[in-house]
Amino acid sequence: MPAVPSSAPPDAKAHLPAAEGIVDALPWRLGDTDAERRRARVRVASLTHQVAAMLASGDWSVKELRDLLAKSSAAARAPDATAQQQRWRSVLKRARLLKRRGPLWWH
Repeated sequence: MPAVPSSAPPDAKAHLPAAEGIVDALPWRLGDTDAERRRARVRVASLTHQVAAMLASGDWSVKELRDLLAKSSAAARAPDATAQQQRWRSVLKRARLLKRRGPLWWH
């Protein structure tokens, strides 16, 4: 009997240490109060899981993702961790689309 391919998403847990290294190196704005720091830690954890899932897919290397996120100057200038996370997520989303489609011919 032939093996049936699984439709389950790849397990990202094995990639969490590498993802943490990528996300922890980013210039996060953690805030001044305990509440701001708690919210920032949630944002860091969320982005870490997204990066781990991308690594687990096998389509991305640690170097590619580290370079992509480090080059986002807009995120580094964002006023808080929430805005930073949104900008880094957009960078990742845009990169995924470009990788799927290839370079856009009009750019």
